[in-house]
Formats: sequence, C-alpha cells, structure tokens
Amino acid sequence: MCPDYLSALQLVMNIYPIDVPDTNIRAGHQPYRDPEHLDRLRRDTVSTHIIKRRGDSLVDVPYVKGAEILGTPGSIPLATDLGICRTLILTGLLNHFLQKKLTVLNLDPLDFFYGKDILSPLIPPDLSCPEWIRVRTRCGIHVRTLYPDARKPLIALAIQVRTASIIDAPLTDLLEKGINPIGRYVQMKVPNKDQRLQPRRILAGRVSGIQQDQLTLDDARQGLPPAMASDSFLEPRRENLHECLRIILGQRADSVIRQLDSQVSTLNNGPGKLDQIRKFAGYLKKQNIDVLPGIKLQIGPALDKNSIPKFPATAIEDKPTLVFGGSKTDTWHDRGLDKFGPYDRATFTPSSPRIAVLCQSRHRGQTEQFLNKLLNGLPSVIDGKGRAPFRLGMIRKYCLDKCQFEFFESHGDSVESYRSAIARSIETSTEQKVTWNLALVQIEERFHLLPGDSNPYLSTKALLLQHGIPSQEIELETMQVKDAQLVYVLNNIALASYAKLGGIPWLLQANRGVSHELVFGLGSAWIGEGRLGSKERLVAITTVFSGDGNYLLENRSKAATIEDYPIVLLESLQQTIGNVRRMMNWQERDSVRLIFHAFKPLRKEQIEAVRTLVGELGQFEVQYAFLHVVQSHPYTVFDLANTEGFWDSQAKSKKGQLAPPRGITLRMSDSEILLSLTGGREVKRPQDGIPQPILLRLDSNSTFKDAKYLARQVYHFASHSWRSFFPAPMPITILYSELIAQLLGHFNRLPRWDPQTMLGPIGRTRWFL
Repeated sequence: MCPDYLSALQLVMNIYPIDVPDTNIRAGHQPYRDPEHLDRLRRDTVSTHIIKRRGDSLVDVPYVKGAEILGTPGSIPLATDLGICRTLILTGLLNHFLQKKLTVLNLDPLDFFYGKDILSPLIPPDLSCPEWIRVRTRCGIHVRTLYPDARKPLIALAIQVRTASIIDAPLTDLLEKGINPIGRYVQMKVPNKDQRLQPRRILAGRVSGIQQDQLTLDDARQGLPPAMASDSFLEPRRENLHECLRIILGQRADSVIRQLDSQVSTLNNGPGKLDQIRKFAGYLKKQNIDVLPGIKLQIGPALDKNSIPKFPATAIEDKPTLVFGGSKTDTWHDRGLDKFGPYDRATFTPSSPRIAVLCQSRHRGQTEQFLNKLLNGLPSVIDGKGRAPFRLGMIRKYCLDKCQFEFFESHGDSVESYRSAIARSIETSTEQKVTWNLALVQIEERFHLLPGDSNPYLSTKALLLQHGIPSQEIELETMQVKDAQLVYVLNNIALASYAKLGGIPWLLQANRGVSHELVFGLGSAWIGEGRLGSKERLVAITTVFSGDGNYLLENRSKAATIEDYPIVLLESLQQTIGNVRRMMNWQERDSVRLIFHAFKPLRKEQIEAVRTLVGELGQFEVQYAFLHVVQSHPYTVFDLANTEGFWDSQAKSKKGQLAPPRGITLRMSDSEILLSLTGGREVKRPQDGIPQPILLRLDSNSTFKDAKYLARQVYHFASHSWRSFFPAPMPITILYSELIAQLLGHFNRLPRWDPQTMLGPIGRTRWFL
C-alpha cells in the first residue's frame, strides 16, 4: 500500500494511557489455603483491601486510609506489578462512581449508565412520559495492559459507549398503562455476587399468560422461582420500548420514535461515539480519584497516530491477488470474472447444467422473470460509476453454454407442499435418466422464523441434500426489489450457484515462501429452539491448503458437539494431511506449516495432540500456529481524516464516518494485532454505526510466530468468499465453518434427516454457501 495513503490517515483509539508512579506500596503476604478462604477474605475486606493470589501465597493491599495490612508486612513496586495496579485502578474507579450515585452493573469491565436521558427532551411539552422509560448512554471501562513493540508495558483505559433503553417498572405498572406483555420476554432481578453493584437482571422467559399476579412463561429459564408480575420487568429491547411509547403517547408516538431513532443513530455513528468517549474521558480527568491514599489516577491523552512510541505500529494490507481463467490475475473479484471468466472455465462441467426450479404455483410468473434476469443479466442498469454491475448474466459471466430449467410447483407454502414438489422433481429425473445439478427454490422471508420441522427452507434444503442435490434459495421479497438494487443480489446468487455447481470462480494466490501450508478453520453455532431453551454448540471444521501456488478448499462438511470436536479436529487433521500429502507429492525435508484459525483458544490437550501429530511428521520441517480470532474486545479505531464517510443512496444519508479503511492493522503487541475487515465503505446501513475490528491473538505455544504474516493471511481469506461479492466480516476458514455448523445443527433437529447424507459426495460440495 502506498505510504502516502497510510500517512494521510489520522487514527485515534478509545484507549487512554495511565501514568503509574514508580513507587513501592505497602502489601501483606500470607499463605494460600483454599478457594473458600480466598472468597471469604475478599468478601470480608472488599471495602478496604484488594486480595490477589500469587501461586501458593496471597497478597493484600489496603486501599483506604488507616487500613492495616492483613499478612506479613512487605512492599511491592506499583509500576511493575501490573496485576495489582490494574485491580487498584478498577477499585478506585468503582468507588468514585458509587460516590456519584451512578448505577454500576458490573465490575470488570466497569459497566454503568452515564449522562442525561436522551428520550425526555423529545417528548412534546403537552405530553408526559413516566420516568421509568428512558434511553441513556451505557459506558464500559476496561483496564487493559498493552505491550507496544519493544517497549515497556502500558496500563490504559479502553472506554466504550453505546445507547441503551431502560424500562424500569414492574409489569404491574405496565399493565395499568395498558401495555400487554403477552408474547414478550421479561427479566427478573437476582442478587449480584458483589454487593456493591446493582442486582443483575436476567432473562426469565416469554410471557404466555397472566393470572392475577402470576405469569405463565414459555421458553423459560430453568431454576428460577415462579414469575410474578410485581417482580418482573419487560426486556428493554428497542421494539418493546417503541410499544410502550405507542401506548403512552398515542398517535404522536411515531413522531417521537423517528426522532429518537435518528438521535440514537447519530450518537452511535463515528463522530457521535468519539464525541461521547472524549467527553467522558474529559470528565474522568477532572475528578480527584484515589488509587491509593496519596496516589491519584492520572489519565493521559487518547492514543493517536502522533503519540509515538505508544501508538501501535500501523499498516494497510494490499488487496490479495486472485487467479482467474487462463491463470490471469486481478485484485478485484468481480472485474476479474468479467474480464477472464472463472478459474476453471476450460475444465468446468457440466457446461449446460440441469436445474430444477421449485416455486409456489402462485409465484411462478415472478420466478420466471427473476430467472431470466439471473441468466441473461441487466445490462441497462448502470451504477453511479457508469458500470453495469450485472451486465453479462450468469451464463456469459461463468462461460456456460446454457442452463436447462424445469419447473416443479408447490401448491402451497407448507413443508409437505414443498416436499411433494421435490418428489415430482426426483421422479422426473429418474424417468428421464438425468441428474439435477442444482435446485433453485423460491421461499419467503418469514420461513426463517419458523421452527425446523415447520420451516420449508430447512426441510427443503435437507431433503434435496439427501438426494445429492445442492440448492440455492431465493426469497420472494428479493425478487420484488427494484432492478437498481436487484443487480447486486443477482450477482451474489450467480456466484454462489456456480460454486454449488462445483465451479471454482477464482483462487487466492498462495504464499510462495513455504512448500506446503494448511489452514484449519474452526467455527461454531448455538443450535436450539427459542432463546432460553436447551441449546447445543456445534463446531465445524474447514480446511484450506496451498497447492500449485494457490489456496484450495478441502471440501469437508465436518461438525461435532463442543465436547467431541477435539477428537474430530485431530481426525480431520490426520486425514487432510494424508490426502494433501499424497495429492501434492510431499518430498522429504519439505517445509510444512499448519495454521489454526479458531473461534476460541485451543485447550492444552488439543495443542498437545497437534504436537504429537507433528512429531509423526519427522521427515518434514513442520511449524504450527494457533490463532484465536476474537470478535468481542474493547478496542475501537477512528480515522479523523474520514469525516465525510460514504453516501448510502438507499438511506439517502452518509454512513461509515470516521471508520478506518478495510485492511488496516494495528500491532497491539508481538502476539496481538487488530485487523479491520469492515471499513467505512463496507458498512451496510448508516444506523450500524462505526465497525469494530477483529483482534487476532497468537497462542504462545505456536512455533510460527509471525503475527503480521498471519494477519495478512486472515485479511486475504476474508476476500475469498464465494458466497457473496460483498467483503466478508470473517475469513472463510471460520465463516464457512460457522455456516456448516449452523445448517447441520438445524438439520439434526429435523425428524427425517439422516446425518449419513454428508458422508457421501454431496458433503464435499459447497452446499452450505
């Protein structure tokens, strides 16, 4: 990337370094006995001391004036004992907020409401709105230790802000106002383990009935006492807040809701969020907050690009090189396809695929029109840059001879109607002695909300897979959008359909510095009915390997429960290495690199299993890396140079203001890198606010430790999805695994699903896209 482009960025983070004095502080030391003794000690001294376990001993530090040490007297250096320092800062902040009567919900991170109500100024003067319904800023403070490259560690505050709805009245009050909670989820208060904090509110269940004061709940949390209206609170979701406003304000509620949504969107976008963070940091700096008697909290300015050497080393990754038909390359997938055709254009078969079209009989006409646009394109639809996004259509773009369609109508919208249509399609293929290479299925958006055995989308996809047919679903609502937006949808559907037909749209050019590289992606999905019903976490595995200078997908639809996935991972690792070793003809002393992209850190026993397997590959030079792809973390990055953002023609407003560009990396330490996979241009809607980067954390057990290389690889894999031309929010190693886990998890709950289906050839296709 051009250095001038990087220098033009004006980056600032939500991180405020703390100036820690270089001094020794009083501390007591005593032997560690057991967890019960530690908990009791902490509970009894919570208002005067912090207690830390250090192996076989406990360290206590009194943080209020006059409190004596509990153990054998001693001292510790505050500036270098970062664990003690961090806890003292958290405790000092908590005590300050409690003195200011703030509602503190959590300790680590500190989580509390701050600032004035956003809703009340929007209420017309002649109307009144009860105080128990509000919208406020919710602030989170994380005290983190940062390790800038080759410099001493840094203690800092990471400040997060967001807007949050509050419905702070029991259901009895809401019922008096005429607010009906039937079909809505409610919360109950439970004591907080730390008595200094507010009671926690946990989701109790969905209200299905009310008799006097007692609630009947379905989709309920187990182990709670009977739910009473006087002790239950409506979940403060946006739609519940709006319903309350409509009941309370009547016909004028919609005007207030529009203003409120606009205000919330403004506060959550880049400029609004940065302004709130700066104001709160400014407030903290003015306070006289004690860390210890005689030691005040000293907060420095926010980390920005000019605060070298504290600011993380920054780079922008170049776009990956993609390979198309005839070994041509481009850095833009759509342009490369239009110019050169798909990677396998010379060898793809069948060049005239047979496609079964399943649709409701009443929507046959709309489906025919949609398919015509899909096959032949919309060359007359021009975007703002003078380009026709889908001018070629699927046939010419993917160098097909033709597509042979045959319609099979469903006479209703039930699962059985769709199954009957599938039965007719299978019967026809048997009689004609042909094979359906793909099924295009017209569904409705609402199907996705139906439980598994009543969901035509899931049931149809599963039944077709059992017959060895991949399917591409098309929502009726999608067919009805205007052509100006439809061209992008058509482009994505054509891409996924070609991949499901067995085609290779493009390949990602591999690193040529290592002979063989295999990347294993672990993604997961929670599967269950409702929000509180029993759930099962499934883990799926996707493998990508380098061959002939390009990255190739090893198509295996493997999924396992969270308990069993370590065994499945090891089996997949052994099987894949064996397959690729034979396929690529590995030679003795070849260099081999195994990289794991995981949704959670691998456990010690899993790492040991990998080491054992590597030991069996003694004739090769093997390195391995375990990379945790973290989506939930406290860091936000702003680019002050991006004040204009990007115009959203559909919403008629700007989006992505102050968002840094896609592909930017910030090196937080030798083992942690922030990577932006969603830039301002890729933000979908203005109300989505500023995007969060992902955090890549390299496990210390890794023998390959080049975090910069691994971050670049993750960025490139996030540009390699055949599901959509839109930039993916995750690398395909994890994205594909999550899709597989989610769908197989739902299929397993269908009464007529046979898991053995995925052991056949269909399991090696891209059926999940």
